[in-house]
Amino acid sequence: MSIGGSMKAYKNLGLGLCVFLGMSLSSMILFGLENHPWDEQRLTDLIDSPQTKRALAKQFEGVPDITFDKSTVAYDQFRNDVIVVSVDFVHNPSGKHGTASFAYRFLDLDYVLIHSSYFLWGTEVSGAINTSTTWNPAGSPYYVTGRTQVNPAATLTIEPGTVVRFRKITHDVVEFVVYGTLNCQNATFTSSCDFEDYDQEQVGWDSCDWNGFEFLSTGTGTIEDCLIEYAHNGVNDNSAGGLTLTGNTVRKCSYGVNMGTTAGGSAVTIDNNDFVDCENAIACSGHTASTTISNNTMSCAVKWDGFAGIYLYMSSPVISANSILDSYDYGVYCGYNSSPSITLNTIQNTGYGIYSFSGSQPVVNNNNIVGSVYYGLYNSDTMVTIDAENNWWGDASGPYHATLNPGGLGDWVSNDVDFIPWLTSAVTGQILKVL
Repeated sequence: MSIGGSMKAYKNLGLGLCVFLGMSLSSMILFGLENHPWDEQRLTDLIDSPQTKRALAKQFEGVPDITFDKSTVAYDQFRNDVIVVSVDFVHNPSGKHGTASFAYRFLDLDYVLIHSSYFLWGTEVSGAINTSTTWNPAGSPYYVTGRTQVNPAATLTIEPGTVVRFRKITHDVVEFVVYGTLNCQNATFTSSCDFEDYDQEQVGWDSCDWNGFEFLSTGTGTIEDCLIEYAHNGVNDNSAGGLTLTGNTVRKCSYGVNMGTTAGGSAVTIDNNDFVDCENAIACSGHTASTTISNNTMSCAVKWDGFAGIYLYMSSPVISANSILDSYDYGVYCGYNSSPSITLNTIQNTGYGIYSFSGSQPVVNNNNIVGSVYYGLYNSDTMVTIDAENNWWGDASGPYHATLNPGGLGDWVSNDVDFIPWLTSAVTGQILKVL
């Protein structure tokens, strides 16, 4: 099971929207909305209003003859006074299917339409893929409306320039499951809502729009130079087939990559990817040194700070030449008998650079660990000593330790850490931001 278990992120409706992005009923009171919670029925009725239909129909030639599929309605609260409604539709004169999004502002006890957008479907996708198939730009955007599954005998190839959109989670989980092979290059995997990038607080379990890619059983593949965004797990690997992720941008996902124990120690290569505003960039459970995490950049600068750049549970991958920057509670969260090799990384401006516990014994050499709020390296297990020699801690005087180096002006280290000798200048060739 991957870290986080089988939890599915469903959109809550009505008063449940208050919980979206951490808002509570008390926060509604702060904004003067305590007597006017989001009204699901009112918003659904607004979709059929002449104002909303005109906003959409003006994009087409002919009369505003549009039929909305109310079973696909999904709601997002973007700010305390703005809610976005997404819904599928048919433009009857042309017979074309599409998905529209409408942003309403709660103003003077009513909802006022402030933005609208839409796209027309290229190819609708749902269900099993049993034979080898190719998706290409000519069929774009592919619109995934339900669980889509690449079965063991099949290979799905997604060509450069292809766009795949996923229906926003309503009452059903929209996900992409791979039992066979998935190979894609320079493709885009995104939401059905065009306003998502304005949702500056979108990080966390309940903020995703689709469930993400899930590799199971013998599922395998290569995802290269793609954009993956707004998913619960950008990529969830519970397979034994092996996986390569390289050159991708993964943004605003709860987990960028989530590797589970049922992978049986399969080799996963995560190289040269950019993880942006993911609550956890990479989570790893039950993996050995055959899994490599290298040359990636991980940053989380949204309002809701990320939990960990790299989260390890009973895992000992090779972690090298990564840059973990900004706002994570933990750069590397290393627990439950994890013993990774951590070398040549820059871990900067996190709560804890590296936090180790429960029998874990990482080897931490030749890294830049600077700007930590609490400790650059904290070892909570007094039964083990962590090899942390030859690291740069932000100052030539070395890390601060109350007894072993009280004059150190660099990041703090805890007891049971072997930090002597330390480097007197930064490891070169790595990203090191000017503070």
